[in-house]
Amino acid sequence: MDLIASYRTAPECEGQGFDLIRLFLQTEGFTAEAARAQRQSNMLAISQTVASRWNAFAGAAAAKGCGPTARALYLYVIETFTGSAYAAMRQRAQIGIDDLRAASAAPVSR
Repeated sequence: MDLIASYRTAPECEGQGFDLIRLFLQTEGFTAEAARAQRQSNMLAISQTVASRWNAFAGAAAAKGCGPTARALYLYVIETFTGSAYAAMRQRAQIGIDDLRAASAAPVSR
């Protein structure tokens, strides 16, 4: 997703790029909800794609050293995408949180 690649290179953790991606992903979430309400056959695929993109967004935040932001985004995935169909997405988010925890506990090399 080009927005996430652009965010990855931006100097700030939150700001205009962050807000734009969050708005885009929230809009995709509304699309998934509409598909679910209309019982469209692609509803699950849309929702899983949205969850995967939230994880990618969190991963980009983590990669650029924005631990608190990444953690909040991973928690959003865990809390929002419930049910067995999203277990892999939640597991990926939990791995991201665990990686953040491990990185913050690692000694700083000089």
